[in-house]
Amino acid sequence: MTSALPLTDAEQVTVKKDVLVQMGTQAKVEFKVDPSILGGLIVRVGDKVLDGSVAGQLEDLRQTLR
Repeated sequence: MTSALPLTDAEQVTVKKDVLVQMGTQAKVEFKVDPSILGGLIVRVGDKVLDGSVAGQLEDLRQTLR
């Protein structure tokens, strides 16, 4: 899990709970900070990536406008 800013303990608990519900209790949840994503979250589970970051959305928009 990557966020632009550090998540509070309460936010980490909430996000971790949601990921474990979706992926099963065997999923390992790690939190990383990467200011370059500008905002939102990037969730990686195995080979799947769910990009809800602002940078990812801007890139999608740029590709759409081409």
